[in-house]
Amino acid sequence: MNNLLLYLYVLTVLGPFALSKHTNVTKDLEPLIYKGYEVGIHDYSYACFLHFKTTRPTSCGASLIMVQAVLTAAHCMDDIRIKSGEIHAFFGSNVPKDSSVIRRVGNYEINPKYNEVNGKNNLAVAFLDYRVPLRQGIKKIPLSIRDPVPRTDLFSVGWGKQSLEKLGDFSSRRSLKATKQEIMTQQECRQITGYNVGGGTLCCVPIIGNNHKDDAGNGLVTSQPQILVGVLSYIADGYSVYTGVAVHRDWIIKACKRLYRADCFENKNHHE
Repeated sequence: MNNLLLYLYVLTVLGPFALSKHTNVTKDLEPLIYKGYEVGIHDYSYACFLHFKTTRPTSCGASLIMVQAVLTAAHCMDDIRIKSGEIHAFFGSNVPKDSSVIRRVGNYEINPKYNEVNGKNNLAVAFLDYRVPLRQGIKKIPLSIRDPVPRTDLFSVGWGKQSLEKLGDFSSRRSLKATKQEIMTQQECRQITGYNVGGGTLCCVPIIGNNHKDDAGNGLVTSQPQILVGVLSYIADGYSVYTGVAVHRDWIIKACKRLYRADCFENKNHHE
């Protein structure tokens, strides 16, 4: 009973920063902090579910940034880049398997500064085979022009693993869930990542829920208005490490244009 009271005190009074990676408290609380809260797709209508056929984990998150392109993590393209598989994008549904808007990733571009070893600059633009119809539950999200300041509360949604113990937890059958997170300082982020983060990396401490398996590629967004500020790269000791959008904004826009031109050129040749 005393241990339980201690855990509750740490969680509610001292806050997430008390859950040091050097204590056993974090390990004991993991089954609790990974559970986000259910939300509707209409509240986060930019959210996209990417499903893979040959790789594990079987899915990633993404964000709709133009009618035919989503922004995700670079390693989420491995099913095409390495294994010659297929990736399908699901839109407009709380549960992916119920979606009526499904597109295939036909092309992609990975950030040329992506470092596969440490996960820096972990971004990719995935180009879809057909445009996505914008409507209620499916909307684009604008890209941030600046990084959020430390201690800002932000949100991330996705279809990642929602129970650490549950077997048969198929990603396409999960419901959309959200997490509330707080931006850390660059110094704190540097201690987590082990490298000089600069403006291209953002670290978050969980407040409500946390990211887990299958959550890579999820967008990190402000509340009102919703603006995309980061893309989830990986988890380190319970902290979420994102690639910042603002510093890569020009590359993202140019990549979308290149992919669009390539698609137009391919379609033109196909019809000649």
